[in-house]
Amino acid sequence: NQCYAMEMSPEITLSLWVFISYIALYTAYDKKSKSLKPSLLVTILLLRGDGGLSHSLKELNKAISLAGFTVMLLSFANMEGYDHSELLQISLITLTVHSFYSFYEFYGFSVDAVLKDKLLKPTSIVLAILCQSLLYFAYFSEAVPYSVLALEASILGLLHFWTYEVDYKYVLQIRPYAFLPFLIGGYVLLLHISNFVPVLEFDDDH
Repeated sequence: NQCYAMEMSPEITLSLWVFISYIALYTAYDKKSKSLKPSLLVTILLLRGDGGLSHSLKELNKAISLAGFTVMLLSFANMEGYDHSELLQISLITLTVHSFYSFYEFYGFSVDAVLKDKLLKPTSIVLAILCQSLLYFAYFSEAVPYSVLALEASILGLLHFWTYEVDYKYVLQIRPYAFLPFLIGGYVLLLHISNFVPVLEFDDDH
């Protein structure tokens, strides 16, 4: 009998590597010492921290959200050899898991609790709902042009991220590796905005 190794698609492989990178470079980053601490990662993965399972799940949820958001942005980056539709599907699944867990963990599935939170948090959640609703609509209907979807989803996603993570002075309170989505997002915006900028053509005689 021949054994055939199961091969993962390039899209799944990329998504896994994105998630692993966040685990290694985001989750393992210690804010106090401002350095990577492998021991911190071990503590979280083995549920040895003061918060136990709850703390570990919260940290993993952050990595999942960042990975899902990054994969969404990469689905709009026109990368050769990757199916943007499959990347979008993976990001949708990931972001949906993150959203349901966060709604349960931080708000107990209570809309009233969301509305009573600080002003920017409800705004951020509305932006996230709009972003994911747009992604689901576009994925299942295929009615939204690719570049339009890329611009709208990227802007909504980046605004959600920013409004959820800024402090009262409007300064982002995130670990260094979490700036990656802003870099990729900037590239995606420039890439697709260019599709709407008219190309100037000059007559050879002038």
